[in-house]
Amino acid sequence: MSLKNVTDRFIMLSGIEEEELQRWLPLCRDSLEYIESRLTSKDTAKENVCRVSSAAAALAYYSYCLTVSSAETAKRFKAGDVEIEQDYSQRVESAKSLWLTEKEKISDLLLQSGFYFGRTIT
Repeated sequence: MSLKNVTDRFIMLSGIEEEELQRWLPLCRDSLEYIESRLTSKDTAKENVCRVSSAAAALAYYSYCLTVSSAETAKRFKAGDVEIEQDYSQRVESAKSLWLTEKEKISDLLLQSGFYFGRTIT
């Protein structure tokens, strides 16, 4: 899997300039490694490059939004009677929704984990 695919999609989602990418490259790399570690096989990634890249970029974007929102406080701008406030919570929720949607799209490629509740018949 190519980190370039992930970073291209991340730039598109985040709206950052390519010059800023170096700062956020670890998020992209970590997201790609996380997705790859959860795949059922390496061949799965090769056969589904677009889906896996999209999911990794969405996860990186979600991490980016969480990082930016925790570092920034709500910004206010007032000009006369007009007041504008930038709220990062909506951006974080949108990024989370995107990540969950992309994760669902690759759910057939991922190892199943979690809690299973059932019974054994003997």
